Amino acid sequence: MDDTSDNLVQKPIRNKYASTRQCTVALVGQPNVGKSVILNSLTGADAVVSNYPGTTVEVTRGSLALPLGGRATVIDTPGVYSLQSGTDEQAVTQRILAEEKIDLIVDVCDACNLERSLRLTLELLGLGIPLVVVVNQMDMAEEAGISVDVSKLASSLQIRSMSMIALRGEGITELRSLIDEQLPAADRIAPTSGNARTLPCGRSRRCSTCPDNSAAARQLASGVVSRRANTPVSPRAKLERLVDSPLTGIPLLSLTVWAAFRLVVTFMTLAENMMESALAPVITGFARLTLSLARYPLLKTILAAVPDGLVLPLSVVMPAMIAIYLTMAVLEDTGLLPRIAITTDRLMSSIGLPGQAVIPIVLGFGCKAPAILGTRALPGKRERFIATCLLAITVPCAASLGIITGVGQSFGASLPIIYGTMATVFVLLGMAMGRSGRSADREMVLEIPPLRWPAAPNIMAKLRMRFAGFFTHVLPLLVVTSVAVRVLVETGVLSFVTRLSPLTSRIFGISGEAMAAVLVSIVQRYMAPMVLLNLPLSAREATIAGSMVSVSLPCLPVALLIGRELGWTSLAKIVALAAGLSLLTGSVLNAVLPAF
Repeated sequence: MDDTSDNLVQKPIRNKYASTRQCTVALVGQPNVGKSVILNSLTGADAVVSNYPGTTVEVTRGSLALPLGGRATVIDTPGVYSLQSGTDEQAVTQRILAEEKIDLIVDVCDACNLERSLRLTLELLGLGIPLVVVVNQMDMAEEAGISVDVSKLASSLQIRSMSMIALRGEGITELRSLIDEQLPAADRIAPTSGNARTLPCGRSRRCSTCPDNSAAARQLASGVVSRRANTPVSPRAKLERLVDSPLTGIPLLSLTVWAAFRLVVTFMTLAENMMESALAPVITGFARLTLSLARYPLLKTILAAVPDGLVLPLSVVMPAMIAIYLTMAVLEDTGLLPRIAITTDRLMSSIGLPGQAVIPIVLGFGCKAPAILGTRALPGKRERFIATCLLAITVPCAASLGIITGVGQSFGASLPIIYGTMATVFVLLGMAMGRSGRSADREMVLEIPPLRWPAAPNIMAKLRMRFAGFFTHVLPLLVVTSVAVRVLVETGVLSFVTRLSPLTSRIFGISGEAMAAVLVSIVQRYMAPMVLLNLPLSAREATIAGSMVSVSLPCLPVALLIGRELGWTSLAKIVALAAGLSLLTGSVLNAVLPAF
């Protein structure tokens, strides 16, 4: 009777505060254990990606409706192997656990590497925050002949534990209920304000004194993990051996990179044609409007620039971002991305970059904005700066490359010299920057996940989250840029450069008008070769000017993105270096190129 009475008393209290119940859950685990898949399954369209304050490390947050009422904010913390690893990801994870009001930690473990995952679990147990353990990727473990006794694990740890196959959605409902059960009721939730939580080691941010728990994790894993003898090798494992072997893996992964690049270019071409057809009525309408406003020159100029500002972002930049993010998501989900990074590491190390930098570098030829955002995956600030510098100065986007090619064809310029100059500066700049500040013993440590078929829901969720800012940030910026370029050109602001023809001809071998076109690349690089197409240039002038545009200042949208991502000091360094290299390129070519 007393038990029944207690239950009847508790339920109304829970329901009374259900609508005000607000909790925070942190998903913690090592890289490639499936945290992002779990977050997407729990929160769906309510997840957003952003940099953690004061860092360049991405953190995803989502909102979860709790079965018993209220909502929980779910934070997907960066993957870490330990709370004392000394990486930027570890620092962010530790800040989240120490400084934010975390009501529950969901520790996601890898069933195939449980011992390694449990080292982090034992560290998390010492934080004093309620904890549940999720053993994910049970299908991969079964395929490898590994069995995990989750009930015994829960008993050994004295905390709630469960198994899951997140990619199939198996266990998501159970996890949602488990989270709800473990979270406090509304009347027991502490205020979120107050001092940061002090960790067991006495630090509130970076932990460096946690004891080594390798032996304890090994003993714990040995009691709950068993392996079947004579387990047959699966087709997936056979494919992994082919891809991971240098003899067969290098050609296979090279083919994968080439195919990814070709798919991006093909998708961009098709999408560009479709979007230009769809935007044709808009362009026609604006043309009629500007004609009717001929007596207002400035307003007419601004309105005439709007269609151009819409055509390029919607027909080139947007398809490029979709194609690049989709390609990246597929490569990540299949486990191919880290293998490509390992394969190209030796080549990229010659310019001071890790192997995974090859992806944003290659895809930068499609569109620089998402390529620069893709440098977030690089391990350190130095690597991000080098990759961003190379992208901003020496890698032309698809639009710029196409128009530069048109300049070469129109004036008989030497495209091999233009492309060769671009490649030479890329290599020399990369080698120079790679040698400066390089650590003596550079080692690449990267998690190699198993190969698997990509999960469509997970890929689409990644695409949606990464693309979310296009219409709110990228598109308005590009429209404003287009208007600014048109105003600068038509109002004659740059006309003063044309009076410098005697000087520019002697130093760079090009007219003042061509130098003005090179300067237009400051606002938008693809506009510079468009201006060149409207000038009377010799083949030699077109070759030098085209080379200077190919190695020039980052355009305004890219510059603002760099400033936001790396800081304005880094942007100033890149702009100064770009200006010097562009002028040096022109003067060197003028000195060595014969008349033709």
